Amino acid sequence: PGHAKVSMDFLQKQKVKIITLEQTLMKEEKAIIGKPGEKYKDWLGEIYFDNATAGYMLAKELINTARKLHLQPVVAGISGHFGSESGMRNSGLQTAIKESGAQLTQIVHAGWSTDDAYQKTTRLLKRYPDINIIGRAPDHLALVAIKEM
Repeated sequence: PGHAKVSMDFLQKQKVKIITLEQTLMKEEKAIIGKPGEKYKDWLGEIYFDNATAGYMLAKELINTARKLHLQPVVAGISGHFGSESGMRNSGLQTAIKESGAQLTQIVHAGWSTDDAYQKTTRLLKRYPDINIIGRAPDHLALVAIKEM
C-alpha cells in the first residue's frame, strides 16, 4: 500500500506486461492508477476474488445453520487486517446480518496473527457470551475460534 503508482510507473517504463492480484489497494490509490489498461497500457488485467460475495455467502450459511439449530444468531467478526479484501468480506458479512435480522456484536481485526486472533476471540466471548457465530476470513484464524468456542 502506498507504492502502487511508483511500481506501475517503473514497470511501464520497463515495458513489463502486468497482471495484478487481489485488489489490495485502497480507494485513493485505485483512483490514481485507474483500472487495467486505462492509464497503464501494459497493465493487462487483475485477478481477484469477489470478497464481498464470499463474506455474504459464508455469513448466510452460518446464520441459516444457527437457525436450523433453533438459535438466535449472534455474530462476531474477526478480520485479517484493515485492507480492502477484509473490508469487502466484512461488508458482505454485514449485509447478510442486516438481511437476516441476526445480531452483530463487533468486528475486530487480528492482522493475520493467530496470537492476536486468540486474544481477541477470548475477549469477544467474555464481552458477548451469547456469540454463536464467528465470521473469519483466513482459515488459520478460524481454527483459533474453534478452539475457543
